[in-house]
Amino acid sequence: MLTDELQTIEAEAGRAIGGAVSSADLER
Repeated sequence: MLTDELQTIEAEAGRAIGGAVSSADLER
């Protein structure tokens, strides 16, 4: 179903954003 695909994409995007934020915090 389309909703499941969107939820998966949102979850992956959230993880990617969270990882980028964590990396930025470590570099400071």
